[in-house]
Amino acid sequence: MSASVPAAFRNIICKRLEFEDGKIYNRHFSYFLDFILFVLSFVWSIATRWCYIYMTQASSLASGKNTSTGGWVVILLFVFYIILERSIRIYNVIDFPKSCIYREFFFFGVGISYSDYKKEDIIEIGNTNIARMMSPAGKSGMIDGKRVLLNNEINLFDDFYVSFLLKDGKTLDFRFGVFREDHLESIEFVNLLSDYWNIPKIICSKNNYLEVRESRNSAYSFVEEKIAYCSSGIKILLILVYIISSMVAATALIYYLVMKEYSKQTEPTNANSPYLYQNYKRPSVRGYKSF
Repeated sequence: MSASVPAAFRNIICKRLEFEDGKIYNRHFSYFLDFILFVLSFVWSIATRWCYIYMTQASSLASGKNTSTGGWVVILLFVFYIILERSIRIYNVIDFPKSCIYREFFFFGVGISYSDYKKEDIIEIGNTNIARMMSPAGKSGMIDGKRVLLNNEINLFDDFYVSFLLKDGKTLDFRFGVFREDHLESIEFVNLLSDYWNIPKIICSKNNYLEVRESRNSAYSFVEEKIAYCSSGIKILLILVYIISSMVAATALIYYLVMKEYSKQTEPTNANSPYLYQNYKRPSVRGYKSF
């Protein structure tokens, strides 16, 4: 760790914070980026399949073997997605030597910074709770050996962040985690950075979140709001919509793969085959002429 990062920040116990070269890194989760990576993985797996068929077509036709590789497409899809997900990431960064915050896009180890803001561009800093309908822990229900519990007061799962309000009204969010300890650490982080950079702060309770409000003179500020209780009926409805959408997308993908494979297997594979329509001639029969 670099000595440029104040020692008080290094005492914060949060696995989502990474310290390096006077900077604090926090991975930014983007559903749009995840979608792009999935599409790239799908295209990559299809392209790999086509290259394999092209390179082995001659030997397969000569031996009469089937070049079907449809099942491998799904395997390649997951393999390529894991490779891309580990190699292409976005981080939120606090740079202490330069007294600024920004986002950094990492592409196979090469970092490209963007959305650069000086500390003077930060209007306010505060902790917030971006509650989730579904457990961030997935099926296991565990993160780092600890069970993620439902917050019964709002009927949602907690997800604690530290949010920076910028002069253009946008926010840059550092994710801390889903446990009570993460909520306390996010408050400690807000207090430390507010004092260190002399930035106004706002402290939220566990069941509240921060909303950006714009005044008549185009000035922005954080306002603390109560997280509304999410009834079980609403949750069931939204989960059903999510499941149905996922099933439709999966069905469309499987249909595409099956139809592509079916068309490959039903197409003639030998241009010299006597069964091709254009090479077929009706045999001569007495009293008739062939054509």
